Amino acid sequence: MSVYAHSYGSTVALTALARGSFDVDALVLVGSPGSQIQSAASLHVTGENVWVGKADWDPAVNSAFFGSDPGAESYGAHPLGVRGSTDRITGASLTASLGHNAYFEPGSESLHNMALIGTDNADLVTNGSE
Repeated sequence: MSVYAHSYGSTVALTALARGSFDVDALVLVGSPGSQIQSAASLHVTGENVWVGKADWDPAVNSAFFGSDPGAESYGAHPLGVRGSTDRITGASLTASLGHNAYFEPGSESLHNMALIGTDNADLVTNGSE
């Protein structure tokens, strides 16, 4: 089971997964304004399979409005590429996500990466360094 959380939903998902009532195989956070949870290691996610996408021009990310930033390197999550890239299998161009509401746009790098994580192909996820 994978959980995909956007904006304040990421704050709620982080809190729920830190409580330990259940475990998930993967957690993807996009547009997160943070939470009181301090690290990916605190979450009940198999193998710390936590991914964070942060789009340019998204005012929620880096704000740490609700606490620590899950996209900070010290948090321990994997970066999820959202700035536009190339599909590692097909070579197709993937578009960038800009602002707070574009993470789920068809043809975007972020949505493509989310699909890879949900289908147990996280080894093909682009991380924004490509």
